[in-house]
Amino acid sequence: MPRSSRAFSSGPQIGFIFPAGEGYQGYLNLKAYKDLAVENRAEGYTAWVTLAISPAAPSETPTKAQSIRK
Repeated sequence: MPRSSRAFSSGPQIGFIFPAGEGYQGYLNLKAYKDLAVENRAEGYTAWVTLAISPAAPSETPTKAQSIRK
């Protein structure tokens, strides 16, 4: 019969959006957690970094709403 395992984890996460050249933006995400209350498995820390580069969102200039007068 296979053993079941359980764990509870907790930790911080932070992300940044930054300009990455003409017409591109980057996103950097840092995440880490520590295993707590572990049963039937290894216990420890886990951390990883994610980096994504994508086309920048179009920057639109807000247009002034037209007024209708009677």
